[in-house]
Amino acid sequence: MLTAGQTIDLHLSFPFYGGLYNYTTISVNGYLAFATVLDQGPTINVGPESTDWPRQQDPAMIAPYLCKQQIPQSGNPAMRAGIYYRLILRQSLFGRDSNSNLNLGGTMQQSSFFGQRPELACPGTAESYARCDAQSDYFLDEMMRWLQEGVAGASMFRADAALVVTWHNTASAIAGRSDIDAGQSATYQAIWLTDQPGRLSYVILNYDRLGFDAQDFRANSRSGRCR
Repeated sequence: MLTAGQTIDLHLSFPFYGGLYNYTTISVNGYLAFATVLDQGPTINVGPESTDWPRQQDPAMIAPYLCKQQIPQSGNPAMRAGIYYRLILRQSLFGRDSNSNLNLGGTMQQSSFFGQRPELACPGTAESYARCDAQSDYFLDEMMRWLQEGVAGASMFRADAALVVTWHNTASAIAGRSDIDAGQSATYQAIWLTDQPGRLSYVILNYDRLGFDAQDFRANSRSGRCR
């Protein structure tokens, strides 16, 4: 979980619009970036309204819900909020087959998908956010099935790695406690998949709730449009 922004190692090259990236910065402001994004002020400086586009290029980014946001630190104590991320890697990348995490009884070892202990991290990856076990293979297979059923041309794609980022109950940066208590929060997710050679990548965006639009927050026409 993170609270503002963090750059993480992807341990594999993910292709994105002609570039190959083995890192990304996860931001509380609803995006994954591969370059410096100027978002320290009241607005995020991307797009034709904020830059000299097209003479000035926008930074490479994946932005499910782009606007100034915060992780609520007050309000309803029962409302869990944060940004959660996991790097999912196929076992075959580490020379293991899909049965290497099964015990003698033939059942999968029980562990929380987002509760992996650091000592169980993939070989060569010290970070606890990386996972490569039977559940990883199952997850990647399911994502492949989703793509094959819903995306033309994805039938030959093999998902070997995925970055899963979930923004859970984030609030507008201009929200007050009463706004948060009123349920004006957002929960959404990005799943970025690639194959081992780094030839193709797909992004799946899931939206559970978009409870605010900072452009017209509480009908006050404040700045900070969500895109």
